[in-house]
Amino acid sequence: KGDMSVVCVLASALAVQAANAKPQALANALWALSKLKWRVDTSVVGEQANGLVKKASSATPQVLANTLWALSELSWYDASTYSTLVSALQSKFGEAEATRDQQCLAGLCRGAALG
Repeated sequence: KGDMSVVCVLASALAVQAANAKPQALANALWALSKLKWRVDTSVVGEQANGLVKKASSATPQVLANTLWALSELSWYDASTYSTLVSALQSKFGEAEATRDQQCLAGLCRGAALG
């Protein structure tokens, strides 16, 4: 329980700073929460997801795909958020390197499966 309280404090702090965080930091935080099977406070996930939505056009394909994966693993869904992230990811397909196309496609499929 002690370790989870530390995670709660860190996750809440990042949620407060989501507007100022870089897309990679937000994606990494969501990935970490998904690996921890976070179910404590869905508003923390929402704040981080909304922070990323505002920066979706500057996010890399991998950041977008990882975010969609993490959100699906967290069982967190908001139609507008998914739509924005999937659209941003689709627009990046022309920019993505061949080795990253599979990651992008996987993220799209996960997002579509939830939507």
